[in-house]
Amino acid sequence: MAPDPKAEGEVPLDKIEERYTFYRLSDIDFDTASHTLRLLKRYRKLQIRFVIIRDAIISYARPFSGSRGRSGSFYKFPLELLPERHVALHEELMTFRNKAIAHSDIDFVNPTVANWSSDKGKWFPMSLRNFHNETKALATKWKTILEMVTKIRVNLRTECEAIEDKYFLDKRQV
Repeated sequence: MAPDPKAEGEVPLDKIEERYTFYRLSDIDFDTASHTLRLLKRYRKLQIRFVIIRDAIISYARPFSGSRGRSGSFYKFPLELLPERHVALHEELMTFRNKAIAHSDIDFVNPTVANWSSDKGKWFPMSLRNFHNETKALATKWKTILEMVTKIRVNLRTECEAIEDKYFLDKRQV
């Protein structure tokens, strides 16, 4: 009878394979973010730049937001692979993603409802905070964001290679 890996404190191979797959999918997301950020060189209109920044943030943030595995496990990208000097930038991107892109946090979006009703009918328009300042700020940081993503990918590649060497080297498929 084979020893129970859980009893010995080892992670079952299927969980390792699933985590490895999550890492590889994360790399695809980071690659997408990198290519998207490079588009900023081509466009100057703020509306277009916002869409590009938004797409890059969505791709970048996906691994950090979590993913469900086939086994029911939940995977989030390990912050240990994030370069320490980029932690503040990472937090800025995640905050913008969480408060303005993926969700509409009232304290961040800061909506104002007006009452323009008249005897002709009710009318309650709502104005929302625009994100021009955030978009401009992030658009000026695109090279730094790209540098951060590149370093994350290098760290991720090192982690994947360690898993490959330890667990998969003898499991070659032809």
